[in-house]
Amino acid sequence: MALAKEKINIRIILSGASTVASCFMIAPADRDAAIKAIHLEFFD
Repeated sequence: MALAKEKINIRIILSGASTVASCFMIAPADRDAAIKAIHLEFFD
């Protein structure tokens, strides 16, 4: 939801080796905004 609020498009979603690990691919230009949005969603 954090990335959707910032209108950041997720290109690929992968599930990791454990039930809590997930990976996703976004455009390189969206990297900093994505990191900030995820951090604010989960840690602030």
